[in-house]
Amino acid sequence: MVSFDIGYATDIGNKRKVNQDSIMIFKTNNMALFLIADGMGGMSDGEKVSRIAAKEMKLWIEKNKSMVMSVSEDMLVDILFEEINNINYSILDYRYKNNVKAGTTLTVFLIRNNIGIFAYSGDSRLYQIKNNMIKQLTEDETLYSYNEKNNAEDNSEKNKSILMSYIGKSENLALNVQKISVSKNDIYVLCTDGFYNYLNMYDNENNEIIKCLSAQECTDILIKKVKQSRALDNLSVIIVKCK
Repeated sequence: MVSFDIGYATDIGNKRKVNQDSIMIFKTNNMALFLIADGMGGMSDGEKVSRIAAKEMKLWIEKNKSMVMSVSEDMLVDILFEEINNINYSILDYRYKNNVKAGTTLTVFLIRNNIGIFAYSGDSRLYQIKNNMIKQLTEDETLYSYNEKNNAEDNSEKNKSILMSYIGKSENLALNVQKISVSKNDIYVLCTDGFYNYLNMYDNENNEIIKCLSAQECTDILIKKVKQSRALDNLSVIIVKCK
């Protein structure tokens, strides 16, 4: 059984007028749920749809925390998918009612005892630092990544901003859900592209900051480092240290 040291921040950045990112954190003694979302669309619409995702996930876990602790791991995977599907429909409903084009990336990470389940759509990331090795657990669902996999000859950097999948795109939800083991001393980092685009997560200096300080202390330092560089986008991060 693990406990959690958690740090988090969401920031408008140096250029944007509205923060379209949202985060959600819920924890008990032996269970925690984390969400990070990066809204897309007009300024108010991107903000609202990411807030819809965070709000609905918070209401769901508060209502169903006992059930989440009691069901089997396989059932929990299905239940998490179902809830994110409900969020997808809520965002589609918002789009149709307001006649707007809007959506959000979404990365959700649930830890129960020594099991972690993560689900994602879009390009907000989840990293794992385990035994001093860092690994990106999610895959960026962008046109750039798609072309890389298919050995496309012409693959512009601009393709990194074109999402192939996101919440609110269509009724047919494209969602990756995976299960991992979680141990004491593991560190997990959820972040939006406005964070990782301006901070090299594989840089030894940044990893030492994450490993050596409390979760909130390293969050504050890394957010400051990003803002001192360019920070042209909103930036958000959740750092989870398992103890």
